[in-house]
Amino acid sequence: MKLYNIQNNLEFRNNKSILNLNIKKLSAQVWSMDFIASVIVFFSVVVLVIFAWNYTVGQNQEQLSFNAIENTALSASDTLLRTPGLPEDWTEVNVVTLGLASMDNVLNTTKVGRFLNLADDKVKTLLGISNFEFYFELRYLNSSVIPWNSTQNITKGTYPTQNSKIIIPVERYVLYNNLPSKMGFLLWKT
Repeated sequence: MKLYNIQNNLEFRNNKSILNLNIKKLSAQVWSMDFIASVIVFFSVVVLVIFAWNYTVGQNQEQLSFNAIENTALSASDTLLRTPGLPEDWTEVNVVTLGLASMDNVLNTTKVGRFLNLADDKVKTLLGISNFEFYFELRYLNSSVIPWNSTQNITKGTYPTQNSKIIIPVERYVLYNNLPSKMGFLLWKT
């Protein structure tokens, strides 16, 4: 009987060790599958964070660029509407700084005429907007463009095209010929 017990015991031990080996193999496979899955999830999250960060930085850069162009447009329109220019009685030949105002937001008709006669490139240089295109117009409050003479309206520059990427509109109320009017100034870039 003792012999039988030893033999049974050996068989049980052999079966148990085989069982242990099989369990160890299975747990190694499970561990490696868990590891691979967690690495994939980790790197997916890292890639997603990098793309989100790049998108956010790009949006911020675009907004900063837009704000800078908007400030340039406001500054240029302020120069035209709030200052008389330099010299104060400037002509197309001696103008150093553009200004169309005889008083704050009251436009001088003589200076508006001189402004219309200036070359667009000279206007852009004097206003500090050489990297952009511009469009200037004066309208009555009923939105009709104010005529300068029988053949020309009070408009200057180039109206934006469909391909324009950035268009910054500035609209101000002014007095022109003692009539309330709207000045439209567009700064744009393709």
